[in-house]
Amino acid sequence: MFGAGIPVLFIVGLVIYLRNKVEEDYNNRHPNQPELLSTTPRLDASVKGLDGQTIEAYPVTLLSESRRLPRPNDNTCPICLSEYQAKEMIRTIPDCEHYFHAVCIDEWLKLNAACPLCQICSTLCGSQTVRFPFRLIDQPQYCGYQDFELSCQVQETTQDVTILTFPYAGNFSVFHIDYAQQVLQLSYSEGCLPRILLQGLNLSGSPFMSVNTQSYTFYNCSTMVQYPGVTKIPCLSGFNFYVVAILTDGYTPLTSVCLEIAKVMVPMSTDWWEDGMTLGWNQPDCRWCESHQGTCLFENVGAGLQARCGSAIKHGMLH
Repeated sequence: MFGAGIPVLFIVGLVIYLRNKVEEDYNNRHPNQPELLSTTPRLDASVKGLDGQTIEAYPVTLLSESRRLPRPNDNTCPICLSEYQAKEMIRTIPDCEHYFHAVCIDEWLKLNAACPLCQICSTLCGSQTVRFPFRLIDQPQYCGYQDFELSCQVQETTQDVTILTFPYAGNFSVFHIDYAQQVLQLSYSEGCLPRILLQGLNLSGSPFMSVNTQSYTFYNCSTMVQYPGVTKIPCLSGFNFYVVAILTDGYTPLTSVCLEIAKVMVPMSTDWWEDGMTLGWNQPDCRWCESHQGTCLFENVGAGLQARCGSAIKHGMLH
């Protein structure tokens, strides 16, 4: 099971370890601030880092008295949590353009080859990769875009399930996210999606929208209508009646055996009558970035909603 809780705790523990490693340097730079926590956790021996030559090849910048930063709103080192000061060295990871105190990130990279901000934000729930613009609800807010929160429902005998909750439509299980096309495939967690469609699918309060909708006409039939294009809706049918749907501009069943219920715009999916649905989103628009093997992320961590495209990197997974 791959919930985000254990990975986040691991990262937090590793950050504490790194704080201990840079404690002396931190105290020299900030004599009037409290000392850093010095508890050192046990580390996983399987953690692999970068060699010194590779780390030194990452660009460094000496901050001037003006403390001019590449992104002014990112003014705090995510590892030691102290503000950048004049005459300090910051090192940038070129793949994603995140930067840190050189002394902090150097120690991190000796133990782990991935950027700490990128790594903590990319995780798995079951078999589903969760990364920007999505985040799990127990991940830091900077990991995902507003209203793209997911939850990971732990299962005892099967894979964990990724859940997307809509304010007015309820919970849907996410079984695939296409980051390049900006669409996701869902199934209605409580079953019988056609019932929700008949009542009116309300996606208000979310950034998601229906894609490739088609108009279907629903009928209540006294006998099963056996014609091409007629889809039986089992969850709405009963012992002596059958609810069916057909494309509105298609064949119309005989009125003697069928009564029209309603015309409904259906988000197209190969199995919508079995609770499958495809939705999309427009903002943030990361399609160009994804198609060029880039990494979409916030322009400024923790400030604003502007997204940018970082250089191509492999999304580090936490397990």
